[in-house]
Amino acid sequence: MRTSIPDDVAARVLHSHDRTCSVCTIRGRRVQIHHIDEDHANHDFDNLTILCLDCHAESQIKGGFARKLGDTEVRLHRGEWMRRVAERRARADELLVAMQVGATAANTALYEPWMKPSEQELVELVQKIPDIMREAEEDAAPRIDSGVTAEMVEGTYSIIEVMRGILVRLGTWYPPRHFGGKTPDQFFEELESSKFGLYWSLYDNGDGLPKGSILKVIVAGTVLEDMKGLLETAVEALIMDFDTIDLVAWRERFRRTSPQA
Repeated sequence: MRTSIPDDVAARVLHSHDRTCSVCTIRGRRVQIHHIDEDHANHDFDNLTILCLDCHAESQIKGGFARKLGDTEVRLHRGEWMRRVAERRARADELLVAMQVGATAANTALYEPWMKPSEQELVELVQKIPDIMREAEEDAAPRIDSGVTAEMVEGTYSIIEVMRGILVRLGTWYPPRHFGGKTPDQFFEELESSKFGLYWSLYDNGDGLPKGSILKVIVAGTVLEDMKGLLETAVEALIMDFDTIDLVAWRERFRRTSPQA
């Protein structure tokens, strides 16, 4: 008997998979939650994964000459993709905590009463952002420069993860439910995913692409530049009336963070 997946379980599955198919790992594709054992009443977290529409269709093929994407293979892909997502997030958190910007993370929850962090905390965070970004870029540089598509993509993803973490922390200076009723982490996670979907749609001509396609690198790089622009705009919006930060000088520091610059 088919039943609805509880909202909290669905949210956990989507978050743990970075809203991305665990098989093809092409971010931005339309996805759905898949019951690995095909029991649509078994909503145990370990029985759920994220598949794009193409990979889900492959998992439903049985018999004939077509190869079915079986339960065992799906579970292997699930475990590997979730591991990669968790490692990226852990590394991003390490960088943010090392720069002492993790204290405001608790404010990402929807709760009352809300206590806005101080202007001094905001200034301290903003001043650290170029240094955090430089660390993230340098940390990812060996993978990005490797020339191996999978490594280049993972390196780019890791920088994007750090930027999303910074945006979430900047979001704590806004009141609860400011972002369409979502917490900053929910809002920016969905926004990032939508950017991947947008650019993949623009680059993909619909002919179907191999999983190792260089388009993964191109799309990831485009999203990276887009997120940099968003982060810069977010900072400008928050400190535009401050006289404690030279915005022109800050912008120059921020734009020089890339090792290639």
